[in-house]
Amino acid sequence: MKVKVKLFAVVRERMGTGELELELPKDSRLSDLMNRLKKEYEPIGSFKSSLAISINREYAKKDEFLKEGDEIALIPPVSGG
Repeated sequence: MKVKVKLFAVVRERMGTGELELELPKDSRLSDLMNRLKKEYEPIGSFKSSLAISINREYAKKDEFLKEGDEIALIPPVSGG
């Protein structure tokens, strides 16, 4: 199945793109996707523990199953002032 991963803020800057499209095995969970991203994309791996994650614009738990066409957003903490 294919899913889209949307990247924001510093993760987007370090990756040089705002979106990834990935092929995953059927019955993959969000945790499976995150483990793959950590292994294949160092900028994402360095923020993995502090990311807010949503599936189709709703905050998600790591044990949730993914479906064909899901849009996963990885949102790093933002600070400023």
